Amino acid sequence: MNTANNFDYIFCGLGMANLSLLVRGLEEGIFDHKAVLLIDPKPLADRGNDRTWCFWSDEALPFDFLVSKAWSKMHFFTQEGTHIPLRPRRYVYQMIRSADFYAYAQAVISQFSNITTVVASVSHIDSKIGRVTAGEQDYEAPVVFNSISPDLSSFGEHPTLLQHFKGLMIETPTLHQFEKHEMYLMDFRCPQTEGTTFFYVLPVAPNRIFVEYTFFSPKVLAEEVYREGLKEYISKTLKIRTFDVVEEEFGIIPMTSFPFKRNEGKVVNLGVVGGDTRGSTGYTFRNTQFVVGQLIKSIKKGKSLEVNEPVSAVHQMFDETILRVLLAQKEYNGAQIFADLFSKLPTHLMLSFLDGSTSSLENLRVMSAVKAQHFIKPFWNAYKNQKMKPS
Repeated sequence: MNTANNFDYIFCGLGMANLSLLVRGLEEGIFDHKAVLLIDPKPLADRGNDRTWCFWSDEALPFDFLVSKAWSKMHFFTQEGTHIPLRPRRYVYQMIRSADFYAYAQAVISQFSNITTVVASVSHIDSKIGRVTAGEQDYEAPVVFNSISPDLSSFGEHPTLLQHFKGLMIETPTLHQFEKHEMYLMDFRCPQTEGTTFFYVLPVAPNRIFVEYTFFSPKVLAEEVYREGLKEYISKTLKIRTFDVVEEEFGIIPMTSFPFKRNEGKVVNLGVVGGDTRGSTGYTFRNTQFVVGQLIKSIKKGKSLEVNEPVSAVHQMFDETILRVLLAQKEYNGAQIFADLFSKLPTHLMLSFLDGSTSSLENLRVMSAVKAQHFIKPFWNAYKNQKMKPS
């Protein structure tokens, strides 16, 4: 298919999800001799390092060669300052910088003459006929891959929190105190007045550290809240008095029980809009790679583009339960919940649970680590909602 505005595949949005499918698909030959259209308002070359994708894994994953740093030791700090060393066993925490990811994607894409790029915002997608409107032009394809972030107002009454964060890559004139392979997964040594709030620290070099200030709350805060919080934490908690900011990023990830649809007519949704973000953590990268792998296999075999979802119905129910408890934020707040979980359970079990790979018995063990009286009603409401979802 090669008429002016008709294509075999259209990619709406070039974030991590759609780029993962595009690059992996190109490398495996599924888009050979196909007319492919890419639509995004910002060229890859103009983005820089605007995101940092992190994940834990106990196995090889696509794009492992782009991992810029990995950590085998993790630490947790309670709000009261108690230090909990985390020993993840087989799991390794890994970081991919978006600048490296974009550069690699650009290099792959540039090798193919069958790809057309339109720099514009998508204003409408007609899923029934596969028509995409962007830059006052209409484009059509029998398959549209969509990874454009959803409208947060569309979640309605479904329990929803925003994971919003400000991250700084800082350079220090002297060596920092971290060992070579250790990081802070969650540091709750900060006020909890705005919801579940913690810092996240990734040492990437002897004099370079990535520090992120993270909130789980219903709304985004003023810019100065993030900046002042980071400044105080870096100087008072990490005891780094002098530093230069070499990179910074800001992000918002919806944590929700909203029932996203993977397939809508001729549209296949990926990433956040496809339901690949874990509702209780905001992690997306690993789930997305799982889904992309299935889609590539289906295209190769000429099968329908349906997948086994990365988050099971049971784990979706647990996600909604946790969201409901965090939204209540009363006698038992997020700092206390995560402290109970990480202090009472082996780290590898917690990471498996947050990955959605635990068994029924392991799920019961995880639930036994928290104060049951705060979870009974939220769990029942989540169970009822799960039963009402269309199969």
